Amino acid sequence: MSKTRHGLCIFVENEFGVIQRVTNLFSARGMNIDTIHTTPVDSVANVSQISISLMETEKNIELIQKLLMRLLIVHEVHHIEIPMVENQPYISQVFKVQNEFISQVKKVLEQYEVTCFNIYSNPKIHCITGTQKVVSALTKHLSEIQSFVVAKEYHIF
Repeated sequence: MSKTRHGLCIFVENEFGVIQRVTNLFSARGMNIDTIHTTPVDSVANVSQISISLMETEKNIELIQKLLMRLLIVHEVHHIEIPMVENQPYISQVFKVQNEFISQVKKVLEQYEVTCFNIYSNPKIHCITGTQKVVSALTKHLSEIQSFVVAKEYHIF
């Protein structure tokens, strides 16, 4: 089986030692993490996001997702396949949408070639991943609808 680039967005309880527990699952199976980023996404529920990118087989990604969900501190795990495109850096953004703009934002998101999901099943908090060019255009389009703050932006590779 060949290895391909994958992204995992893991939503966890924000507590001491979480990153170590998560990364231990990868290292115990000989998986090399390319990038890792964290950001708090819900201070009331005390939830943070850990985003990881790595080169791995589909079978190993399925295994690690199951193992992550066994950890009591893990709430959700989302998998993103990241195509290998020369000179096309991939980025992710986490942002919040005001209630009155949720339906408009959903329509705009459908127009762009990005992977998008709601964080912690909250329709106001989104994570989008795509090429830097597409995500930047999407961000500009969304800022015309509402003023919002990108909670976190990070380069996957």
